[in-house]
Amino acid sequence: MVAVTSSVVRPGADGDFEGAWHCLDVVAREKAYLIVLEGPPLDESRKFWNGLIEKGHPFQVAVDGGQVVGWCNTRTRS
Repeated sequence: MVAVTSSVVRPGADGDFEGAWHCLDVVAREKAYLIVLEGPPLDESRKFWNGLIEKGHPFQVAVDGGQVVGWCNTRTRS
C-alpha cells in the first residue's frame, strides 16, 4: 500500500512523461483495465502525449511528493 501525503492533479508537461509512462505500464500489466498488456515504448507515449497537449486535449497527472503517481488523458475528434 502507498501512503498518499498531499497529492496534486495538474496539467501534465514533458517532464512528467516518464512518470506517467511508468504508471501506464504498471496498470497495463495488471491485465484488467486496459487493452494493452504493457506500456507502449516511452518514445511513442511521449509523441502521443505531446500531440494531445499541442491540440489542447487534456493530459493530467497526479503528483505526490514530486513523483507522478497517476495520469489521465482524453482525445476528442477534431
